[in-house]
Amino acid sequence: QTHKTNLRRFKSLFTTLHEGIYFYVTMTFTYRFLHFVMIWLGSNMKSLEAYAPSTSKSISPSSSSLLLASTKSIRRTINSKKYHSYISLSLSQTNNDSKNNNNNNKEEEKEKEIIEQWTHAQVEWRLRPPEEMPLFEKLKIQAAAKAIRAECLLYDQPVPPILCPKGGQAVLEAYDKSNRKKIGRFGITTNRGPPALEIDETIQDIYDINQQILGGYGIAAIIYMFVEPEYRKRGIGTLALEVI
Repeated sequence: QTHKTNLRRFKSLFTTLHEGIYFYVTMTFTYRFLHFVMIWLGSNMKSLEAYAPSTSKSISPSSSSLLLASTKSIRRTINSKKYHSYISLSLSQTNNDSKNNNNNNKEEEKEKEIIEQWTHAQVEWRLRPPEEMPLFEKLKIQAAAKAIRAECLLYDQPVPPILCPKGGQAVLEAYDKSNRKKIGRFGITTNRGPPALEIDETIQDIYDINQQILGGYGIAAIIYMFVEPEYRKRGIGTLALEVI
């Protein structure tokens, strides 16, 4: 791919140089040809003046000044054409650059308009056993969760909003409420881990609670975080951290 790109650049550069050389040679040949014609006409005019001096007085301005003026006008015309062509090329390039910048800005604005930050009202959270757990064990955990909720309703007790499965690990799944599609999953630990001094100090500074005497706070770990590509940049990961 790099070789093809370099070959294309070389071809474009060669074409540009060829056109420039062709233009320069053509203009030089044309200028010299016109200059030769003007000199030839001037010599003929002088020869006519030599044979007919009476008619030379009626010529105003002189033939030499006319030749100089004509050659200067030709040079100005050639230079002005080059200058105007350069201006037109530069203006067209500037217009193309401005159009490209406007298109890029419009695309960025469209992306900003399309991508919006979600809230918990748009996401349904489900806590599941680890994926590597056997199917029979998963069914047992689901049955146990339903039995616990039924017992709470039977004895008129508050139903727990979250039932965390045993086994040391769990998966928090995120679903889009509009179409019930799974849009993300987050692996977490469920057992109490070893404390960390930095976290204990942060809790003490923010909430003025000191648990270092009792051994510090237990720590849970986030094993992995995955969000479907079409649902990224919407704040799903931030919401999952709040739930965890």
